[in-house]
Amino acid sequence: MAGEMAVAKLPSLSSVSSAEGSISSEETGSESPGLELLCQAAVAGVGGEKENGDTQLPRGKRAWTKAEDVLLRSLVEKHGPNRWTLIAKNIPGRTGKQARERWLNQLDPELKRKGWTAEEDQIIIRAHAQYGNKWSLIASQLKGRTDNSIKNRFNSTLKRRLQRQQSPNMGYPR
Repeated sequence: MAGEMAVAKLPSLSSVSSAEGSISSEETGSESPGLELLCQAAVAGVGGEKENGDTQLPRGKRAWTKAEDVLLRSLVEKHGPNRWTLIAKNIPGRTGKQARERWLNQLDPELKRKGWTAEEDQIIIRAHAQYGNKWSLIASQLKGRTDNSIKNRFNSTLKRRLQRQQSPNMGYPR
């Protein structure tokens, strides 16, 4: 049957299992059909099927889907931004660490996505002089910026700027 697409029936939210165990209706609040649909959408296409028909979730890294992002936002809104193991139980194939990292580095509405200000640059320069490469400590002084974004800002722009200021006549510009 070339050209025909097989449509798999998605499991209900209460029967989906994750690496940490089954998801109960108490954990997901299955009274919310929208949450059930989001979970089903997150499961769709996550893994292949074994020969015996069991769904297999892939190991390792894989890109987050839009459905998983929507589900993660919904679960953080419901459970708060600190219950990562519980949240991950509701996103099949994801760990608490993956959910936390996705939230903190990509989805948190508090994140600043606009350009860097001169004031932020000065804070980074002063804090780096005091603390060195302790990016998390420096990030605690800049609301809305992640430790990784601060590290990238320092290494891509500020470090070079500091080197030019300290030795303006040495060598060729880079």
